[in-house]
Amino acid sequence: MRREARLEAAIEILDIVVKEAKADGHSVPQVLRYYFKGKRYAGSGDRRAIADTVFEILRHVIVLEWAINEAGGEATGRMLLIAEVSWSGGDLPLIFGAGRYGPAPLTDEERGIMWALPEKQDAPEWAKHNCPEWMEEPLRKRFGETFNKEMDILDSRAPFIGRVNTLKAKDVDVAKALTDVDITCRISSRTPHCVFLSSSRVTNLDIYLNGGLEIQDQSSQIASFLVAAKPGHKVLDLCAGGGGKSLAVAATMKNDGEIIATDINPKRIHDLGERAKRAGVSIIEAKEISKGEAFYRDEVLTPLKDSQDRVILDVPCSGSGTWRRSPELRLRMTSERVDEIITTQRNLLHEGADCVKIGGRLIYMTCSILPDENEEQVKWFLDDMNKDGEKWVLVPYKFVWQDAGIMSEPRQTISYIPECLQLSSARHESNGFFTAIFERVA
Repeated sequence: MRREARLEAAIEILDIVVKEAKADGHSVPQVLRYYFKGKRYAGSGDRRAIADTVFEILRHVIVLEWAINEAGGEATGRMLLIAEVSWSGGDLPLIFGAGRYGPAPLTDEERGIMWALPEKQDAPEWAKHNCPEWMEEPLRKRFGETFNKEMDILDSRAPFIGRVNTLKAKDVDVAKALTDVDITCRISSRTPHCVFLSSSRVTNLDIYLNGGLEIQDQSSQIASFLVAAKPGHKVLDLCAGGGGKSLAVAATMKNDGEIIATDINPKRIHDLGERAKRAGVSIIEAKEISKGEAFYRDEVLTPLKDSQDRVILDVPCSGSGTWRRSPELRLRMTSERVDEIITTQRNLLHEGADCVKIGGRLIYMTCSILPDENEEQVKWFLDDMNKDGEKWVLVPYKFVWQDAGIMSEPRQTISYIPECLQLSSARHESNGFFTAIFERVA
């Protein structure tokens, strides 16, 4: 494909992404997958270039949308590209109207909007940092004087990170397999068996196909260690998604015990069986618990009441800690939507707590950097659960990490509850991720 045809494809995809984001619909990877399905003329290089353009624009989407709105326009995929090229000093006539398969020539209305675009440096602080306006105050509360640095990192490309599956391989095995195909890897200084990769093209390698390497962000790996599940334990992963944490926890359990992984998404939970087989994990039982399907929530969860050593609760959230990987989430979340999610999180906390036995633990996780989804939920949970006879305490994450005896614990938590771990992209080379460990003592 010629450059102008790639840019036209990027415009079409951006239109879909913006519409889906505002409707709380499909993610960018899903949109890309559906868009390219059946388009055989788009080779791997074309797809990669188009995706790179889409993600680059989405990383600036808040400030671009602000500028377009200020100029009297609407932030469509086409206008986002016009604003991006205009600000970067590109030659618009070389893109718009330059080729048969490229974007159509600029209209008079588009030229008017282009000339009316304000300068980027004139944007308000929240827009400059690609932060939705309503999020600026809570994120300044979170980061304080490092707000600018943290926001700048969230505008960058996320690193590609893997986990060595110790049931199938050792760190040196993975390092050699990657080096042999000229993929550089760096072992994390923070997290055991965590590797930073110079390329995402590893899924066709034997070390991956044979289960020795999993793709998993460092934050998720850290949270999996904080589950501190031991061989023989009974574990419930209540919002398992694709099952990455279940697989990581199974490895720390040495594939000895029982993990029940549940999710409302039928495809993700059904794919977990194949992933587990590849990873050499036999202790995971995957169950869908969406209403109206084969498994109902009560049928799955009621028999587990007061029985689990560990309940993993990686709840639905704003995803604000994953903006590097999912920049469209900046458009997706409104304060009203987050209020709805907070209610869902509280319902899930109750469900998860019901399954924890005395002496067991509930590990609450979000990929969020918003205090309302993190520390404020911790306070609510402890107040709510300790008023009716049960007794729950907050276990300091540092104690759990030290008990594992593996490496020095993740430092510089930016949580204002010191027992909880709040990771950030700038400090920890990870997603912004929150973990709180509750123990039921009575």
